[in-house]
Amino acid sequence: MNAERKTDVSEAGVPGSPEAPRPEALLNTLRLLYVEDDQEALEELAHFLKKRVASLAVASNGLEALELCRRQTFDVILCDLWMPKMDGFTLIQTLREEAVLTPVIITSAFSDLETVLKAIDLGIVKYCVKPIEADELLDSLCRIAQDKLSSSGEATGRLMDRQQRLEAEKALKSAFAHLLKSLTGKGPREVHVSLGAHDLEIWATEVQSPFETSLLGLKEHSGVVPYLRKSLYTGYQQRFEALIADHLKVSASLEEVRVVIEENTDWLVFKLRG
Repeated sequence: MNAERKTDVSEAGVPGSPEAPRPEALLNTLRLLYVEDDQEALEELAHFLKKRVASLAVASNGLEALELCRRQTFDVILCDLWMPKMDGFTLIQTLREEAVLTPVIITSAFSDLETVLKAIDLGIVKYCVKPIEADELLDSLCRIAQDKLSSSGEATGRLMDRQQRLEAEKALKSAFAHLLKSLTGKGPREVHVSLGAHDLEIWATEVQSPFETSLLGLKEHSGVVPYLRKSLYTGYQQRFEALIADHLKVSASLEEVRVVIEENTDWLVFKLRG
């Protein structure tokens, strides 16, 4: 992002008519992955986006982005094309082969027809030529958010503004850590919460107890630990669901549990209804 940019995506905000404000609550439902190898461009656009979306993850190449997509769920991917280690074309193709259908917006300085058509053939939803125009990008993000809500068949009345969402996430972090400690005797070092319009993701890090760590040191018994941790969440599923329902005032159902032993992390996905 540089001085030639047609529309400045700076601290001043988004240009546009005050009579037709962009629906901020829609953007607050998006979990966005931004992939860009130009560090200056990444930092500038990331600074602009993180104040508008529910959560923002960044990667400096396609390989880093692929690993993130295998561990987390995103609502939209904003991706450069020409990057080291793995380019944007290969990233998108690999994700599609792995049945990851997350909408992709391309950001590229290349505008030749061959490049654009190649990207379109991979099923992208938007091709933004650098320098990026803020209005164009945010309009595309709003459309993706609206499509996400419409496809769920639910109303948008439960959408929170940014401050409400941050407060809800903070309360959930504390409550989840307390419940996990009460059940296992050891609380997580960190809890990360990502609240969308219709689902909730929770990552808890450094969760393994000394007993579990000892078991992992015994090769013949190391497989017991992921089984035990998954059983913990499924066995006490109703308590975790009730905790979320109490904080968000909606119905919550546990949809997925992943135990990543090598990273000492548990990852849970809850579906929200009502």
